[in-house]
Amino acid sequence: MITLTYQYKLKVNRQQEREIIHILDVGKSVYNYALSERKDWLNSRKCLADRCS
Repeated sequence: MITLTYQYKLKVNRQQEREIIHILDVGKSVYNYALSERKDWLNSRKCLADRCS
């Protein structure tokens, strides 16, 4: 199987660059919040060795 990849170079102005950076920052924040929620959920369901039977 052959996989082709392409690289594109975007030519954006300063306003577009700021908007792209903002969108990426929001996505990063959402991902980190969801990851934190998942870790908290998993930690709340851990079974400690002395409490499991």
